[in-house]
Amino acid sequence: NARSSFLPKSIFTRGMAAAATAAADELAAVLAKTCQGGDHWCCNDELLERCGLPREEISKLVRRWWGPAEPWLEMLITQVALELGKDVGLSSKLGASWEQAVEVWTEAAYAAACSVPDSSPPQRGALFTQTRPLVRKVMTHVRGVALAEVAVVAGGTRGYRSSQAAQKMLDQRTEQRTSWRKSLTKVETLECESCRQPFSQKLGTCPSCFPRAPPDRKSSVASEGAVEGSASGPAGQDPEAVLQEWRSCPSAPLEEASWSGISGLIWVHGGSGGVGLVRRPCGVSCVKRCLPEELFAQRLATALGVRVAGMRVIEYTSQEANDMRLNVKYAPTSGESDNVPIRRILQHDFLCVMEFVSGVGMMGIPAHNYLR
Repeated sequence: NARSSFLPKSIFTRGMAAAATAAADELAAVLAKTCQGGDHWCCNDELLERCGLPREEISKLVRRWWGPAEPWLEMLITQVALELGKDVGLSSKLGASWEQAVEVWTEAAYAAACSVPDSSPPQRGALFTQTRPLVRKVMTHVRGVALAEVAVVAGGTRGYRSSQAAQKMLDQRTEQRTSWRKSLTKVETLECESCRQPFSQKLGTCPSCFPRAPPDRKSSVASEGAVEGSASGPAGQDPEAVLQEWRSCPSAPLEEASWSGISGLIWVHGGSGGVGLVRRPCGVSCVKRCLPEELFAQRLATALGVRVAGMRVIEYTSQEANDMRLNVKYAPTSGESDNVPIRRILQHDFLCVMEFVSGVGMMGIPAHNYLR
């Protein structure tokens, strides 16, 4: 149950569970009531009071060189509300697609804020990283109030009569858990009784007296191939077989600007940072960060009549870039870790959509095996 995160499991009772549920329901009701158009929030006084967030605390996160402050404040409080809504089950009040609606609004709002003349906006990822402490503060505030109410009911005159006292107890428990985790990560050094050489306790035995066997050659080659010039596939499936399937796909037209209907993603490593392959209804496109030297080389080769893969530049704030990020987020991937690097390169100021050319990357183990 997502709502159980408002109170530590170790101190749950029936009353505490009921209070946590009631606190989550109350917060969900406030979020639903203050939601603007079903896709974003403003710095509403009722919402800020329920979350225990002073407006000044959010305002100080906005820098003057970003441009007008109000759009950035709305994006920040919307991101906070988005994370809170996931925890309190806001889908029951705003519908199953409310998260996607918020994402669409946020992309459009960010693009509009970045288009203001004479402004220097932050990267979207760096901007929303600043909201994490605010989310944690709201969670602490809400569960502290809930615990205080339970303590008063359960303990009568001897119970906690204020949220401050309950919060103090929560802080003490949190500190105890943190200290316990730190003790687990502490590394102790032991001395071998035979050779008198120091070694880490985590090793269990002295590496000088009991050396470990070298790794299997086949697994080393497979790992090297996965890092250089290859792709990561589903567990239990040969990465080369995954690449062979992608090589059989047609290339998408370079000027095709629609990114709806993406049916697959895969990340292929390479010497210039790797590239993401996106399977669209019209074929496969390559997406990567736009590097000036690669763009210059492509343009120069085209001018000299040398056939190379076509390349098209997309600006981060363009509508096509917004559509691409939104559709990539919900697209299926060929491997468990493929979505992360692809979404990361989509946060750069300039992206490159490149023509997909079926073949073998000329580096690493795959190139060696191909040329043998």
